[in-house]
Amino acid sequence: MTIESDRTGPTWEQFGLRHNWGKQKGNEYRNESKKAKKKRLKGTPNNTKKKKKKKKKTHHELQQLSLAGENITLQDAESFADKMETKQPNTVRIALQNIQLLPVNSRHYKSRQLINHMIQAELDVLMMNEIGLISKLELTMGDKFTAPEIITIIGKRIRQWRKLSKSDIIDHATPFRRYYRNDQFGTKAAVAEQDKIGWYNMLLGRLSTKWMDAQQKYLESIGKRTTGKRWTIAIISKLWDIAWDMWQHRNHVIHNTLHPKQQLEMELLGLQVNEWYEQGPEELLIRDRNLFQKSVETILKGTGNEQEQWVTSVRLAHQRAAAAKATRDASMINERALMETWLGIQIEAETTEE
Repeated sequence: MTIESDRTGPTWEQFGLRHNWGKQKGNEYRNESKKAKKKRLKGTPNNTKKKKKKKKKTHHELQQLSLAGENITLQDAESFADKMETKQPNTVRIALQNIQLLPVNSRHYKSRQLINHMIQAELDVLMMNEIGLISKLELTMGDKFTAPEIITIIGKRIRQWRKLSKSDIIDHATPFRRYYRNDQFGTKAAVAEQDKIGWYNMLLGRLSTKWMDAQQKYLESIGKRTTGKRWTIAIISKLWDIAWDMWQHRNHVIHNTLHPKQQLEMELLGLQVNEWYEQGPEELLIRDRNLFQKSVETILKGTGNEQEQWVTSVRLAHQRAAAAKATRDASMINERALMETWLGIQIEAETTEE
């Protein structure tokens, strides 16, 4: 039991009256702030005012790069094609893919994204295209602050060269129309000299020096510190890179890509392998029977060159076996004739015929 004399401090009532505890102004109670109310009601199941998260329709961005090195977004893709909506009935959907951005390894994350995109977009046809040499060169020249007239005429002349040049004439004999347009930078003189040098030589990096002079004048007119010499070096380097990329693409298409024609050839090779394997090694020479040491499944798992080599080897082995058999038969003709005469087989045959 606590008495009044045992208390060493004010009572709770006195403390509340002294500090106006629980009250704000006069007798008005303090209003609960929104932050405090949200904290108090957090996790309460009966909270009817709790906001529900709206499910937003998200689109997975394809990690593909444009020629400028920037990521191609959904908005960029839809601005050049149809909206990414559910495909309507009786509709064919075709998509384009830059083949240079397609990874060789199927396990690469870009390959998986491309497959997911094909499924989600319900694609019927996926076309592989390649950005051409001229477009790459024009983009590089644009990044290097090239004069617009130089970009236009170089692209135009290379297109004309591809269209008009023939394999039976030399490069500088390609019939170009004369370039009449003249500007203050000297583009006309550069075009005339490059026509004499040849535009195929330009693709190999053999540029006229007048391109450098014309570009230098243009750079000075727009107030750029870079020089025409550095521009020329960058253009030649880009031309070599493009030629190398085209060579690698050509090798990839020929040696690594399974085209429908190559697929048909592989199927025909498989039929030949099965046909020769069913004949077995019994008719072959002893030295050639090691061709059948591997199982037919192992042979069919090999590349096209390996299967073709196996078929050729087995065919030659059968030819050697047939030649050896013919030689043995020819060496025994006289012996057989003598034996038949001694046995009287020929006489009996002649008597029967009479």
